[in-house]
Amino acid sequence: PLEYMVSLHTNEEEISGRQVWCGSLLLAHFLVHLFDNSSDSFNHKRILELGSGTGLVGMVVSKLGRPRCVLLTDGDPEAMGLLEQNLRNQSNEIDQRVVQTQELKWGTKNCGDLERFDLILAGDVLYKEQLPSLFFQTVLQLLEDDGILWLCHVPRSSVTHKVVLDAAEAAGFHVETHAFSHLEIDEIVIEDMQRASIYKISRRIN
Repeated sequence: PLEYMVSLHTNEEEISGRQVWCGSLLLAHFLVHLFDNSSDSFNHKRILELGSGTGLVGMVVSKLGRPRCVLLTDGDPEAMGLLEQNLRNQSNEIDQRVVQTQELKWGTKNCGDLERFDLILAGDVLYKEQLPSLFFQTVLQLLEDDGILWLCHVPRSSVTHKVVLDAAEAAGFHVETHAFSHLEIDEIVIEDMQRASIYKISRRIN
């Protein structure tokens, strides 16, 4: 499912969703491995990707099993244009009856009439100080009670792993760290791999 990633169109500017970031690549590989070990991981699930950018993670997951729907979102209108271009790229072979897009800015007031999702995915999206709290507000609104958030975080600027974990805890989430040292990914710089973490996040049970 990752073979087609080389055909994804990206902008040369290193601006948030306009290029494939290493955390998205890492999360995509991790989810493929998850599927290889449990082939029903995504079957009949409603899946949301936050900060989709090029759409790599969501498009890969759409090919793993039989998800009910995959909604790819981003808050940057230019990134949305790039995302929709990648969906229309016939070489990616995306089933647009399953995969859809929507512009979505983070924060409770922006979730609108969206239904809740069984799985939420996000790779390398927390790169500014104000983003973690807005991100987890959004997840809190859109994640099913028994749902799972898979988040790959690579520290950038002042957004350390501790900042992310503190924001998750403040929002009422339980966090588990998942190993990925078994993955060999040529496209990712080793230093980024060493700094990254993959988190499985769920609502905290009181």
